[in-house]
Amino acid sequence: MAATVYNVAKKKWLDGTLDMDTDTIKVLLITGTVSINPDHATVAAVLAAMAEANGTGYTSGVGSSSRKTVTMTVAQDDANDRATATSSTTSWTGVSLAATIKGYLYYKHASGSDDTLNFPIGFVDDATGLPLTTNGSDVNLAASVFRLA
Repeated sequence: MAATVYNVAKKKWLDGTLDMDTDTIKVLLITGTVSINPDHATVAAVLAAMAEANGTGYTSGVGSSSRKTVTMTVAQDDANDRATATSSTTSWTGVSLAATIKGYLYYKHASGSDDTLNFPIGFVDDATGLPLTTNGSDVNLAASVFRLA
């Protein structure tokens, strides 16, 4: 697999309703079966197909503090004729899950109480160290780059 940008995010990036460097962008951990569908338009739809992590050091759910806010830096890349959005690094402390971490879901956070109002931006399952079996150590996520070409 590889990094996937969801169609809803592409549209909203182009029409200006997604501002990658000023909107609240969060990341959550995915475990279990990976079933990517770029047509999913809400975080609720993504999580109906894939499971959010849950266990020691990570609690699932729309209002959970385990869903980390990331800073996105946008850039114009003239050499490669594209625009990029690069996330900040983030980490979770002392994570021990019954399941293996298979990927990371980035999304625009619009509501702290309803994932049908939050929409997916990108799913990363090709980062170094994935899949990751946890053992109580910290989980460190390197920066991810999303491209609009």
